[in-house]
Amino acid sequence: MKCNVTSLVYYEHSPNDFVVEHSHSCYECVFYYEGMGTIAVEKEAYTYSGPTLTIASPGFLHDEKTNQKSKLYIVLFDMDKDLKLEPFNLFKVDEKEAEEMRLTFEKMRDEEKEKKPYYQEIISSLFSSIIFKYLRKLTNIKISFNKELVKRTKTYIKENYRLNIDFEKIASNIGYSFDRFRHIFKQETGVSIYQYLLNCRLYAAKQLLLDTNIPVKEVAKKCGFDSVIHFNNFFKSKMNTSPTQFRKSSHTEIDKGVFTIDNTQNKSLIIDTDIGGDCDDAGALALANLFYNQNKIDILCMTFTTSSPYGPGCIDAINKYYGNSFDIGVTSRENFVSNHNIFQEELCSKFPNDFYDLKTKTCKKPINSISLMRNKLSEAQDQSVTIVCIGQLNNVSDLLDSEPDEYSPLLGVELVKKKVKEFVVMGGMFKTNDEPVYFYGQEYKSEYNIATDVISAQNFIKKCPSKVYFVDFLCGYQVKTGGSLLNQNNEANPVTIAYRLFQDGPRESWDLLTVWFAVYGKCNFFKVSKEGKITIDDNGVTTYSDNEKCRHFYLSLNNSVEFIAEKIDAQLIKEDRTND
Repeated sequence: MKCNVTSLVYYEHSPNDFVVEHSHSCYECVFYYEGMGTIAVEKEAYTYSGPTLTIASPGFLHDEKTNQKSKLYIVLFDMDKDLKLEPFNLFKVDEKEAEEMRLTFEKMRDEEKEKKPYYQEIISSLFSSIIFKYLRKLTNIKISFNKELVKRTKTYIKENYRLNIDFEKIASNIGYSFDRFRHIFKQETGVSIYQYLLNCRLYAAKQLLLDTNIPVKEVAKKCGFDSVIHFNNFFKSKMNTSPTQFRKSSHTEIDKGVFTIDNTQNKSLIIDTDIGGDCDDAGALALANLFYNQNKIDILCMTFTTSSPYGPGCIDAINKYYGNSFDIGVTSRENFVSNHNIFQEELCSKFPNDFYDLKTKTCKKPINSISLMRNKLSEAQDQSVTIVCIGQLNNVSDLLDSEPDEYSPLLGVELVKKKVKEFVVMGGMFKTNDEPVYFYGQEYKSEYNIATDVISAQNFIKKCPSKVYFVDFLCGYQVKTGGSLLNQNNEANPVTIAYRLFQDGPRESWDLLTVWFAVYGKCNFFKVSKEGKITIDDNGVTTYSDNEKCRHFYLSLNNSVEFIAEKIDAQLIKEDRTND
């Protein structure tokens, strides 16, 4: 059996490059020696990470999405006999073998450049020394009953992905329990059967977005998604951009068949809240959901800082009202600032959410905040995440102290340094004179979020390796918002109910301003201090000094309170719930 190389290309993909669907009349081998991304072949998704070699058979359609900068060699080749391979084959390559392969590909590349006599034969010979090792592995694979079962199931899903497939019925028809059936599927493929179905739908959706002008809602429907909201959320999680932006990006190709997805407008946020202590957390979550629906941000997850059982359900109820569903985590600390206001229980028990059982009238506890944060950070691009803290700093303090786990081998501080661009913290008070500050008749010396867990705040500010912006208590104290929601009087909106039950009037806007800054920066709302150092004493009093540069900043207002309140109130009633 002989191998003949017809094309050799060295390529570097930037993050977010997308290679449109294509096929070859010959075999294709790709050696990725750096990077990370996803390859979709005939509706099936594969992931490469680090040194990886792939072999694609002739005539099969495939596309590719790059998550991290990737360096690769692409080889097109013919064989003098039909190999009878699967459409796509992927091999992980260990570091030692990867280095040997890289050197071989460099020799092939040198031959291609110099074009000395017989260079084509030498290139084919060098490539044969690599490819036949992997073809041998493929010929030694025994086809088990489970593999055949999974192969037939995948074919059925590819042909019927638009439908609401009853997998339990399929399992029953072949004499398997559903649990056994889905276990076999995941064992053979590496993904759950439902994830495989969603990947098939995503593959079809990408082609419709690129090849047609039909509305996004119609794309979602044609591809089997139960709602455009579900479609948008899933598409964003996989492609790092919205369907609409993906379609727009495809009109600016940089190479034939290759374009870079433009998602520069999207910041990736983790929102850490103590919702229940005040209704401004509810207003802040409303803003976050609205900004997400308007494609201004991505929300990786939300975490809850206190032990109140109603908090996760309250958060989820607000998200679901705006048509969204984000992963939610809760502190592992027991009996931590567990008091709650009446609106928290009302929202959790009266509005749809995944954390309250109506039959037993009990709350379900979500996963641990630190595990969730570490998971999301490990998957994020470097220096891409903004963590928004609108509660106590116990979760982020515990994150910095966290140990390596199944998601990342890095210590907490190292993981944060690698992945988190900045923290935006609603906390502290930074007076410029000695005049006392009174809040509801009493002198106010230390801000609530800091004062309720001073030790965590001190640990956080001491160890944090990223930029930290503190939104001064005095900013939110001056701006009152939420009146637009109350005037609208929408009983279906849980955020309106939160404001009505807590105060029945406009409320100070600490947390809303924090989210606003996280999304827009200083815009025309804020002034940002010079870089300095913020310290927290044992009473929770915060002090700023510009004598040292520790990547700490604090905010003050840079516009009239009326102007800022009007802008925020107008945004709160923009209920763009379809993201279309």
